[in-house]
Amino acid sequence: MHSMMDRRRFLWLAAAGAGGWLARGVGAAPARICAVCGHEALHDGPLCLHCGAALPPLPETDAPAPKETPTPPAPPETDPMAANGVIAAEALANDLRWARQLAERGVPWGALFAARNTSAMAALRGEAGAKELAAASALALELRRAMFVVQRPCSVCEGTGRRRIYIVTLKGEVKTQELPSLACESCGGSGRWRARPLLDELSRDEAAAKRAYAVEQLRRGRVESSGIWLPRGVAEKLDVRATAALRKAFGVPCAACLGFGALGCSKCEGAGRIRCANRNCLHGVELCPDCGGTGRSRAAASGMTATIRRCETCGGAGKIQCRTCGGKGHLECDRCEGRGETLCAACRGAGEAPECNRCGGAGFIGCARCAGTGQNRGQPCPACGGQGVLLCTQCQGFGRVARRR
Repeated sequence: MHSMMDRRRFLWLAAAGAGGWLARGVGAAPARICAVCGHEALHDGPLCLHCGAALPPLPETDAPAPKETPTPPAPPETDPMAANGVIAAEALANDLRWARQLAERGVPWGALFAARNTSAMAALRGEAGAKELAAASALALELRRAMFVVQRPCSVCEGTGRRRIYIVTLKGEVKTQELPSLACESCGGSGRWRARPLLDELSRDEAAAKRAYAVEQLRRGRVESSGIWLPRGVAEKLDVRATAALRKAFGVPCAACLGFGALGCSKCEGAGRIRCANRNCLHGVELCPDCGGTGRSRAAASGMTATIRRCETCGGAGKIQCRTCGGKGHLECDRCEGRGETLCAACRGAGEAPECNRCGGAGFIGCARCAGTGQNRGQPCPACGGQGVLLCTQCQGFGRVARRR
């Protein structure tokens, strides 16, 4: 009896001390305990179902507001560097500076892409962008010249840059010895030949650089339009003539030579020379064929004796100048006549795709519906939007058409 009263008293005190409420746990609904009989009320009514006593009132709690998932801000429709579709001078200067920085860091293909892109954006500014257009075009030309020179291992010294000579031992054995103090005359001691790059080398480097360049342009917030990366909101506001001016300035390099106008000769790998075809030639020198490198020859004599004398062919040196290469150690490539390159047959050295024969290189054509007036029955022509011209469907405004390789 006392234990039941004690339990009821404890529950009553707990309910009173907590304002009539006991928490079930974190996040759970509070419990209502009858202060008279100590039973927990599992309903929302005002009276205890066991003893009929009044229960503590229900709490006035507001339902928790649902958590809102933060929505990332939408990208701006236009770039601040291109207000009203016009590229700012600051954006143009930044792009030209970036192209020069890539060139200084030894990223020639990326610098070339950036220079061509800068030329295209400068064309949109007309006379205001003439200075940047000239600078970007000059940079692109300089980069192409630098990229059209590569290094090949010298075939004469096999890349060591040092000369080797024949040595004939007392036993008549022929050996070769490298002389560190003597430089290879074919490469001047550098171990390398200056050469022209081959098409597969250029194609591989261009593809890898183009991927990296696109990633960087995306990081900078640019948008790609027909291969040209522009500030956001520019491409959508260009009319036909502006689009053609942009794309013509960007250019279409010849697909066969990637814009270089020539390619490295495949026979000599662009070096313009090959190693001497004489297998016995060593740095332009071969063993004397008459004395075998000894410098002495035997002359028949009467009786059982023979006379040993100096070899007349080599003068006793045991070696002679290679009769195939004339002592150079290498031969001029007969395919490219020593130039190391062959003219591109597709563009005949121009480095550009052929001019579009439909628009004559203009990038746009007159609208046939309004005869170029921009008006049709007193209203803006629906075909050209009142511009009087349409973008050439054959070259898409570039003025040139790339041929497939």
